[in-house]
Amino acid sequence: MRTAKVILLLLVVGGATIAAREVVQSIRIKPVKPVAEKPQIQVVSAIPSRATGRYDLSDVQLLNDNQAWAVGYDGEHTDRLYHSLDAGQTWAPVSVPGTGFTFKALHFADSRHGWAVGGYGLIIRTTDGGASWHLMKQPTKYDLTAVHFVNARVGFVGGVTGIRDKITDEMTGSVEILRTTDGGESWRRCYFNDEPLNFFQILARSESNVFVVLGGNQLIRTDDQGQTWQTIPLSVKYVSWITFNPDGSGWLVGSHGTFQTSSDGGESWHRPLSLNQEFANREWWAVAFNGNGVGLAVGDNSTLALTTDNGKTWELQTSIKSDHLRAIQIQDSRAVILGSQNAYSIDLSTASSEQARSK
Repeated sequence: MRTAKVILLLLVVGGATIAAREVVQSIRIKPVKPVAEKPQIQVVSAIPSRATGRYDLSDVQLLNDNQAWAVGYDGEHTDRLYHSLDAGQTWAPVSVPGTGFTFKALHFADSRHGWAVGGYGLIIRTTDGGASWHLMKQPTKYDLTAVHFVNARVGFVGGVTGIRDKITDEMTGSVEILRTTDGGESWRRCYFNDEPLNFFQILARSESNVFVVLGGNQLIRTDDQGQTWQTIPLSVKYVSWITFNPDGSGWLVGSHGTFQTSSDGGESWHRPLSLNQEFANREWWAVAFNGNGVGLAVGDNSTLALTTDNGKTWELQTSIKSDHLRAIQIQDSRAVILGSQNAYSIDLSTASSEQARSK
């Protein structure tokens, strides 16, 4: 009887050990999914964008070596640009030739060739990276609010003119686009619209292929150097900015939750299925990418979204508080965001590192 009890005890203990081993084994073979850290950006500095006598930046371009140029009006001086040597952390005013009208936009085709445009046909140019600027011949009396150059020779500017009737409060005016093939020495009109529209943006992808955002609700395109233009049909009514990322996908943002993409070179646009309802509740203003597929989209009420995979996924950010963000420029791992309250210098290296780990 005692022998039987011992045998029974051994069987019970052995069975428990085997069962425990099976439990351990079953636990070990279950994969543990790591919690993915959401990529974040770092705000390096925030400087007042509307400090009289200092800043009121309205457009910006980042160049290599952390250089940046910006245009704006400080409430006192019109014939000024602003230059930064530290990717927008600090700015210094630079006196340039002008006509007394405010500069509205600027663009560099490369590190040496840049243009700034403004009121009443104002255009200045640099061919030495901003060491010197030269006043160009006035090609129009329109207020120029957009400029984009494909290279040192070929570029486009866009302007508006308008008058409001003080009695009827009706607005009359028109818009035009000019094209140059000699760096701005001479221009020819390549588009005209006899409507009082706002001119939001020119995006020249090549000497032939150019997109223009007009009036906040029109996207037009040319594929023949501006000889003919077509209106791109959209399912949205509010558009403020368009860009293309390194893999060729187009991105378009605007107010009332406008956030769309294109996979056919801008012929058609649709809302990405990956975006949640939070994106539809935002007022978007601009979007930009660097050469590695890291992108930022900005908008009102501190709206900021980040992608590290060419737009396949987007994450809302909370790095900036209490500001309306209106413009964004990215160069490598640095970015500058212009808001109604501050201009922000952004470090994207953390987001870029996250992107590298995910590949």
